[in-house]
Amino acid sequence: MTFKTENWNKSTPKKWRNIGDALLILSSGMCAVISASPFSPEIKLWIITIFGVLAPIGKFITKLFSDD
Repeated sequence: MTFKTENWNKSTPKKWRNIGDALLILSSGMCAVISASPFSPEIKLWIITIFGVLAPIGKFITKLFSDD
């Protein structure tokens, strides 16, 4: 398994594709849970922003892995 920018056009291994998809699903679920929680609006905003930024970044990074 290698991690290089040249791997973008190669197929992503199933393990890493599943991890990236799980990150996106977890992020969406956590945003829904946090918005219904009793935290202050400022804290909710920060947590939702963090999840909203980190999940797509994680999905992007998992796309760079290859079985080479």
